[in-house]
Amino acid sequence: MTPPHPRRHLISAAALVFTGLLAFASAGQERPPATSPPTGDAGVAGPPAPTTAEPVPLPSPRVLITGATILTDFVQGKNGRWEAMALDESTVAMQDGAVVGIFAASNVVMRPNDVVVTGRGRYVMVAPLVIGGGDGTPWLEGGRLVDALLAGIGGIILPEATVESRGARCVSARTLRKEIPAAELIAAVPARDRSSRDRPLATLSSEGRVLDAFSKMLAARVESGESNIELLANLTRIPAEANGRPEIGTIAIGSRPKLLVLEANPIENPQAILDPFAMVIDDRAARKAEILVLRQASDRGLGVRQQVAGERPGIETPGPLRWWLNTTQGQVFGGAVASALGGRLDYVAVTGEPRFDRAVGTLRLDPESGAPNLELDYAGPPESFRIATKPLEDGLAVDLRIVDREAIAATSPGSSLPPIVDLAVDLDLHRERLMASEGVHEIDLQELLYGNGPIGLGPRRYRFTPIDPDACPPCFEGFERVWSLEILDMDAEPVSVAGTATVAFRAGRPSRIQFITGIDPVWVDEYPQVDRVPLD
Repeated sequence: MTPPHPRRHLISAAALVFTGLLAFASAGQERPPATSPPTGDAGVAGPPAPTTAEPVPLPSPRVLITGATILTDFVQGKNGRWEAMALDESTVAMQDGAVVGIFAASNVVMRPNDVVVTGRGRYVMVAPLVIGGGDGTPWLEGGRLVDALLAGIGGIILPEATVESRGARCVSARTLRKEIPAAELIAAVPARDRSSRDRPLATLSSEGRVLDAFSKMLAARVESGESNIELLANLTRIPAEANGRPEIGTIAIGSRPKLLVLEANPIENPQAILDPFAMVIDDRAARKAEILVLRQASDRGLGVRQQVAGERPGIETPGPLRWWLNTTQGQVFGGAVASALGGRLDYVAVTGEPRFDRAVGTLRLDPESGAPNLELDYAGPPESFRIATKPLEDGLAVDLRIVDREAIAATSPGSSLPPIVDLAVDLDLHRERLMASEGVHEIDLQELLYGNGPIGLGPRRYRFTPIDPDACPPCFEGFERVWSLEILDMDAEPVSVAGTATVAFRAGRPSRIQFITGIDPVWVDEYPQVDRVPLD
């Protein structure tokens, strides 16, 4: 992945599809008409009426689930029977992550920026809270927590030490800034009095797909004799209270749960939790179609991960190999592998759906006289091609061969170093120079532009500013070296920043990169990670 060039921007454009889904926006909802009367005479254009009043900001949006059966709580009566506390044909309002109102369906006054989820004929309940099985580490991966939320799970309960760990700080920071929609990490409270409970709290295996593991766990507890309402209580109120978070286990004014809107009654069949009509998280709502699309994207990411792991550069005797995965919003969409051997670097980079492209290249920092410093074969949209560049005193000699076209020979003035092709690969090529640098460090390069429009080269400048190890942001703690990177477009008037990144090295090579050009960051993460939790 080469963040600044159009190929990267196309990847980002595909990622924006996820952005629209993950933002849980309210597009398409009916809104009441504005009630403010117009100023001036109807049909007459003119200047706006003068006013000295300050504009009144709209309150933060509410999510309204209208006309549903709200399952507010599950309790055990004095007779030992489990009962559901339900409100029929009611509307629940969420604002800033809290329940701010529960109304009769006919008593709701709509606001202009309300987000509406139609609940008529549907059921609303708290998204389940479960204990994360295993040693807890797999649950710190952003992608797994996204999958948990998409399976209908609101929170994963883990040991306090795990929730306070470096990996947990990373994934929690990504969740708080709404980069990923994920199940919440909940610190477990020591089980002093749980031994007296009839049944243990629900524990979810970390093996395999989260959705499948959750379905098996629900079925197993029902088969063991647990009643449906007792099971729902053991997924909501009981784990919330047992771990010091009662506000996320019930639906009441002031509570702060994540909510599921279900088309089937979970009291009759708890498996209905796995197929929600909508999910409400804070001030966002995701509908069924969005949830299904994101589940499919997660499944595709598994295939991309396997493809990247199976790639090898074409060199007969490769140097040490390092793999990276490219992810955005918890979804793996591509990756690369590189062999580093002195000043030579051989690599393969691939992208999954919808591009399905593959680049195989060799870069040389100090090629022999007359030899190329870049040889690259690209197969993918819009056109497959082969390019080679040779260093000149004041630029690069270019030999470009596009499939089914005549060869092009040209000269590109500027830096004579190997062109930018892929951010992780580029940094790996210049690793020794970076590791030896002190203070602000700059490298002038030319960037290979391809993937959208004409193929060409453009001048760029990499500006690295070191970050103090004690001041590293979450997800970059404990690395060998960390820099803030600005990528300057030297063609722009005036010179502008084409993108920014945070770059971390482990054992003298790139290990983690957060690249930002648009709404959501794109991550490049070493695969497999060493001595730390992978991002996704």
